[in-house]
Amino acid sequence: MTTLIKQILVAPNWKVIVYLIFGALAQFFYPIADFIVAIFLLMILDFITGVQAAKKRGEAITSQGWRRTATKVVVYALLIIVCEKIKITYFKDIDLKVSYGVSLSIITIELKSLAENIKTITGVDIWQKLSEFFLPKS
Repeated sequence: MTTLIKQILVAPNWKVIVYLIFGALAQFFYPIADFIVAIFLLMILDFITGVQAAKKRGEAITSQGWRRTATKVVVYALLIIVCEKIKITYFKDIDLKVSYGVSLSIITIELKSLAENIKTITGVDIWQKLSEFFLPKS
């Protein structure tokens, strides 16, 4: 971080400063980018199916639901970023995958929510169907 600050201070122009900052951000986010994208896509699917499930139940679509989704986006992203920062700061010599575990937990939560919404919309229990497919009765 101090090297980045030194490079910014001696940068010849603002374009170099922008490149340095984006480069540092890219280097930080690269290991966790796939998780953030996967979680974001699952949240979009969860939001869409959540709206459809609410309509099926006859519930009104309110700004409260939108606010919950926006809050989830921010909290999930910050959680992954903080975990990655803690790993880099305190465990840089250990191959500790804290942000991987946190991301997997978030993905599991979103998949469960998605399955609940699908069950509400279609009446099909995805988990039951998957277990029947992978664990056939003998």
